[in-house]
Amino acid sequence: GAGSFKTPLRVSVNARNEVVVENTGHRPLLHLFLLAIKSGAGGFEEIESLQPGESKTFPATEDKSSETQCFDSIADGQAQLGIAVHTALVSAGLFDDEAAAMINTWKDSWFAEDGVRVLYLLPRAWTDETLPLTFNPEPEKIVRVMVGRAEVITPKTQKDLAVTLAKAKAG
Repeated sequence: GAGSFKTPLRVSVNARNEVVVENTGHRPLLHLFLLAIKSGAGGFEEIESLQPGESKTFPATEDKSSETQCFDSIADGQAQLGIAVHTALVSAGLFDDEAAAMINTWKDSWFAEDGVRVLYLLPRAWTDETLPLTFNPEPEKIVRVMVGRAEVITPKTQKDLAVTLAKAKAG
């Protein structure tokens, strides 16, 4: 499903066009993926853990760091990112088939569309507080995994959009 919640992750772009992710919550955030795609190619980086109050800065989106897993085609990117996100989802408690179904849902959108985005797993306690769930009778075990997505609008994207809108307005 889709929703709009204030999550414990702040994503911004600084004056050097670097992407900054910051954990504003009280619990660690696990498995964050910064993904940049342009014209069918791109790359992603994974942050395994971001502690409360911690922030991490990534190079300008057109630059690649030594940690970037690059891909030259959407199919390669879908495969590489799919494996990494699948592993994260399974480590959070999902079965292989559940994780694969989630990956399949996103592969043609989040994993393929041009842009810069951050995908991340939200802490289970945050999910339970934000979307309480009760069962009667109580099951033996409940596993809940919520994935957040933050779309990053870079200054270059804003400029490109302004140019496109100006051309459209001019006819």
